Amino acid sequence: MARGDQIYVYREFLNMDGVYEHHGIDCGDGTVIHYRKPSETIERTSLRTFSKGKPVYIRSYPVRYIPETTIQRAESRLGERKYNLLFNNCEHFATWCVTGVSDSRQIRDFIPVINHINVENLNDPIATALRTAAHDIYRSY
Repeated sequence: MARGDQIYVYREFLNMDGVYEHHGIDCGDGTVIHYRKPSETIERTSLRTFSKGKPVYIRSYPVRYIPETTIQRAESRLGERKYNLLFNNCEHFATWCVTGVSDSRQIRDFIPVINHINVENLNDPIATALRTAAHDIYRSY
């Protein structure tokens, strides 16, 4: 790992390991800037706090900002509290810092599953978010 790298760890959900990836930006000094749970605030924490003892992986890109720019972009959003699972999660944030594009592969991979969910049985806010996300994704194709 190096300064400015987008790093991630696998996290558990409902007592199942490796269900999703948690992303952040390696600051190169033993700290990471990421959307921290449960506060849902972009914070700088220790690498140990970020990883929770799990192995840390690096997301590579063929084209990306230089490390100093990546760190500046991450620092510019410290304290932000605009977390949204579908549109502004930790992966969106970290990818934006490194590439300038807010993107989450996990969400893009999940969106096709939405067509098989009966959203009428979900709470209205969740149903609305899912319909909007699916419409926006499929409209872009």
